[in-house]
Amino acid sequence: MNGFLWLLAFCAGLAALGWIVSRITGARAYYLENWEFLPGEKELWRDDHTDVVVVPRAGGAVSMRPIRMRRWAVVGTDQRVIVANRSLTGKRMVMYVLWLGASPDPLSRKLGGGLLTRGYTTMAVAPGVRETGSPYVAFRPVGAEASSLFVLEIRVYTDMAEVAGDDVTKEATHG
Repeated sequence: MNGFLWLLAFCAGLAALGWIVSRITGARAYYLENWEFLPGEKELWRDDHTDVVVVPRAGGAVSMRPIRMRRWAVVGTDQRVIVANRSLTGKRMVMYVLWLGASPDPLSRKLGGGLLTRGYTTMAVAPGVRETGSPYVAFRPVGAEASSLFVLEIRVYTDMAEVAGDDVTKEATHG
C-alpha cells in the first residue's frame, strides 16, 4: 500500500510540474476542430481514422506494424500535413504540423519544434511517399533541422493511402 501511495504522489507531482511548465512557456492545446487554415490553403484529403507511427532515427524496430486503433486524424493540404490525436475529452489535439518542403516556421529549426512553447511539433518533410503495396504513407524529414533530429520518418497508416500519397506529392511538387 505504501508503494502505491508513492506512485500516486509521483504521478500527481509530475502532472503539477507539467502544468507549471506549460504556464511558464505559454504552451497550449490546439484542436483540429478549431484549426485555422492559412489564407489560400486548400484541403486535399482528410482521414479521421488513421494510425501514425513516428519511426526513430536510431534504436527503433526494423519492421513494425501498429495495431489499427484508428485514433488519429490527418489532414493534407497543399502546403502542410496536420496530424492530430484524440484526447481524453474526445477532441482531436494537433500533435504535428508537417510542412512540405522548407518550413516557414522558425520553431522547426529548434530542437522541440515548438512543442514546449506552442503546444505542437513543427517539421519540414518531403512530400508523402507510398511504397508499392504498403498500407502507409511515409513522410521523411528534409534537411538538418533540429526538430527532426531524432526522427527517421513519420508513417501514416490510412485506408486512403493511394489518395493521400499521390495528392500531396502532386500538389507539393507541381502546385
